Amino acid sequence: MIRAAVAAAVLGFPAHAPAQDPALRAAAERIQAAWLAHDVAGLVEADSLTLRLRGADEEAGAIARSQAARIFERYLTPASEVSFDLRTTRTAGPAQGYAEATRRYVVRGTSDPMSETVLLGFRFSGGRWRLTEVRVTP
Repeated sequence: MIRAAVAAAVLGFPAHAPAQDPALRAAAERIQAAWLAHDVAGLVEADSLTLRLRGADEEAGAIARSQAARIFERYLTPASEVSFDLRTTRTAGPAQGYAEATRRYVVRGTSDPMSETVLLGFRFSGGRWRLTEVRVTP
């Protein structure tokens, strides 16, 4: 018990994390599959999306679905995905959830794998979890 509390304090999580939501995990897995397939339509499912993509020409606040799709397309096109591993999902209230993933990819024309952290924000709307935010960090 003490070990869990110390780990929670160091990592910044509450000692008693909220129960995991299987529907949120399923939504994160749906995004994982879309990302690996470069399925932009599968990634951009909400009416608007907040994007912060590392190395992208644009870093946008909440933008319309069509513009988000174009930005995602430009971001994903030069890469070949190696993996997109979901590390955690958690709820933050009844209608907000988050997921964290590690993305490994190779830029076409190179052989060195790159790695980045992808933070996904979800909102529960219309009876399902929808991706509303993507932040990518080194």
